Amino acid sequence: MNERAAFCCNIHAMSEAERRRYDVLRGKLEQGVDRVDELENGYVFRLRSGALSLDEMGEWVEYEQKCCPFLGLDMDTGLPRGPLALRVTGEPGAKKFIRMEFAGIKFN
Repeated sequence: MNERAAFCCNIHAMSEAERRRYDVLRGKLEQGVDRVDELENGYVFRLRSGALSLDEMGEWVEYEQKCCPFLGLDMDTGLPRGPLALRVTGEPGAKKFIRMEFAGIKFN
């Protein structure tokens, strides 16, 4: 299986209303990233305090899993000391996909 086939979003997995909400939350996520930490199999996006609420992050993760179930998405609430963080991981080759998928985020 080639890399392109392994990482393919299903945009039709969400309704039109879900997609609009996803886009709003995605914008807040991308604008809220303060720092990106690289992992062997992905990245951790560290968010500025208040960029997204815990509920908004959970909602976004739910939508993202619908269209990209091949990505591992784990939230870190940062409690009690810090802001939210999102771990985005996957199989070999996923890092390239993640960088393309999250092009609105400045990677180190």
